[in-house]
Amino acid sequence: MNASLNSLRSIIAILGIIYISSVLPSSLQAQEIHGTVYGSGTDGDVPLAGAHVYWEGTSIGGTTDDHGHFHLDADNISNRRLTVSHVAYEPETVPVGNQTDLTITLTRLRQTEEVEVSAQAPETYIAPMVQKTEVITAEELEHAACCDLSGCFGTTSSVQPEAVDIITDTRQLTMLGLDGVYTQVLIDNVPHLTTGLNTHLGVSFIPGPFIDRITVSKGANSVLQGSESFSGLINVLMHESDENKPLFFNAFTNSFLSQQYNAYVMRASGPWSGMLAAQGIRRGIRTDRNSDGFLDAPLTDRFSVLSKFKYFGEEEGVIIQNGIKYTWENRLGGQEDFERDADLGGINRYGQLMDNRRLEFYNKSEFAIGDESTFKLHGAASFHSQDAWYGPTSYEAEESMAYVDASYTMPWADEHQIAAGGSFRYSDLGENIELGSNLLAKSYAGKYETTLSVPGLFAENKSYFLDDALTVIAGLRADFYEDHGSILTPRAFARYAFDELTTVRASIGSAFRVARPFVEHPAALGSWRDIRIDGPLDGERALNYGINLTHLYEFGPFTGTTSLDLYRTEFSQQVVAEYDDDPSLIVMRNLEGSSASDNIMAEITATLKRSTLRLSYTYSDVYEVIGERTRDLPFVSRHRVLGVLTTSTADDAWQATLTAEWRGAQVLPRTTSFPVEFQLPSKSDPFTLLHLHIQRSWDSFDLYAGIENLLDYRQDNPIINARNPFARYFETAFAWGPVKGREAYGGIRARLNIFD
Repeated sequence: MNASLNSLRSIIAILGIIYISSVLPSSLQAQEIHGTVYGSGTDGDVPLAGAHVYWEGTSIGGTTDDHGHFHLDADNISNRRLTVSHVAYEPETVPVGNQTDLTITLTRLRQTEEVEVSAQAPETYIAPMVQKTEVITAEELEHAACCDLSGCFGTTSSVQPEAVDIITDTRQLTMLGLDGVYTQVLIDNVPHLTTGLNTHLGVSFIPGPFIDRITVSKGANSVLQGSESFSGLINVLMHESDENKPLFFNAFTNSFLSQQYNAYVMRASGPWSGMLAAQGIRRGIRTDRNSDGFLDAPLTDRFSVLSKFKYFGEEEGVIIQNGIKYTWENRLGGQEDFERDADLGGINRYGQLMDNRRLEFYNKSEFAIGDESTFKLHGAASFHSQDAWYGPTSYEAEESMAYVDASYTMPWADEHQIAAGGSFRYSDLGENIELGSNLLAKSYAGKYETTLSVPGLFAENKSYFLDDALTVIAGLRADFYEDHGSILTPRAFARYAFDELTTVRASIGSAFRVARPFVEHPAALGSWRDIRIDGPLDGERALNYGINLTHLYEFGPFTGTTSLDLYRTEFSQQVVAEYDDDPSLIVMRNLEGSSASDNIMAEITATLKRSTLRLSYTYSDVYEVIGERTRDLPFVSRHRVLGVLTTSTADDAWQATLTAEWRGAQVLPRTTSFPVEFQLPSKSDPFTLLHLHIQRSWDSFDLYAGIENLLDYRQDNPIINARNPFARYFETAFAWGPVKGREAYGGIRARLNIFD
């Protein structure tokens, strides 16, 4: 399959716009501050490494590097004062105002022999944004293996990684009880890099060690990012290249003998800085612990390389960031004795295979005009090719994508700020399905083409009231589709701070997206059933609204946070994959009624010295209404409890994390028309998972080890009719629990000073 000439022209044109934007001069001021922290002493001032620098009254900040340097984002900060502290120096509060380059000097404490570190930078926190935004730092990610993005949420309750296809271990990130396609994922604040063919694969293509932090926002989000945030938004912020940092190297292996290697290096020179990162994954051994004839985990080989460059011209006032990434991957799953060369596409042994090749590029250019106005130009482009086999069924796909947006932000009154702009998104997805031997007389072979060319306009106003205690954001987006017409996406958010400890937030907004049935339901291609698309398929529309209450507390020696979330998502249009209409069919169709998801989450954290306990309870009720009938949707645990205990020694040499998760029963698809031996119960069993992670740290390296699924819980018979994969009733899409069982792992992280 070849991309059309028009798609190539569109991508080249947009790449040209992005490139031109990256070399434009400007006399502007950037929305970022940086500086150096010094400590005074008898021999003069010396740069302080490891000083904590935070915006006053928030948890946004970081620590200085070996040269005392720091960089902080300044967006959405109204109280522009920094708190600076170091274990051996007097803390300082520094007014920033409109400065962007700071020199801060701390005074040494008179007595340091008995100094005790009483507080440490938080590893997860709620940012002081209008939308409730949870921040997961790189330090928090070190409490688990975190091989890729899907493994970065084991200690958090807002996002749940779930399997989409257990044979190839394709995964999704679910929020508010909804499928991962309704979660918008950004890379370095750039949208549309994890859509289309990368919808599910993208969570595996982002190496965990490359991530600096992750922000998670439930429900509707800013119209500046697009219209596709139904259940929430995940923004994955990769390591920045602002400073000279040691060569980082991570090596990992597990009890399946899969091996992973990650490395990156950063280098800065004047206004220029760069980062080069690479990942390699080598397949493990073949295992079949439940003796169903199928591999417990796929054999995966992957290589990816990422390069980021940044220009920070303080005098010119411009920030330009470019990133380019290439990923090659091969996954092989299926029967234990399946061999690619001998069995691919045949009916002797069953296998599933995916070959992926993906190239992506993005640019972020920001120019501040005067003291308070900013012009931003963002762009991205990607090309993704996939060759896959699901037994005798061949699936080939190619997708080209390009995106650009431009926005201007300015104050228009003392307490008001507006951002407005436009965007253009282009994607061309070509799919070719061949059914091979077709023993079961399936009928969905053919070529499928989906082309989107979507210009859009957006505007968003932020207003401050009551001495900044109340902040209100109202936004409107208009996107223009050839097949779906003009789509309006209004959204509004409010944040009210009762005091420094208690905050309430509310949000409401609509969302719209276009479904891609085969991409979003890969397990359907491996099913024994035929697939029928009852089209034309409408775009998906929903309204999400919610409220959050957050309170910071001190109780005796304990400090912590309590949080209560209530969210509801109402679909007026939805594309569903229906398994219950006909036992021999999967019907992709428009929902004939409506559906909704009601969610309640309560969480409390408690910190005592070097230990933190986090407990959360999540209630999810996801259902559809057709006429007078209400039906619970499958594969959603109505009740979920999560507990995370982290502790460390006073010098942080030893760290340990214990995670416990309990999931309640899930409604399962109806199988009453299947033979008795292949029928499922109406609900799954509830189950409990335990994970343990231990780390020993030195100055230049860490050793870590852990066990996931410590109790070795596994779902019985996750594959229906596994003994006859080419016959009727073979089904891989009904897995509801763990299939791999207990997994032990270990690894090393090393930081090598190659520039000294």
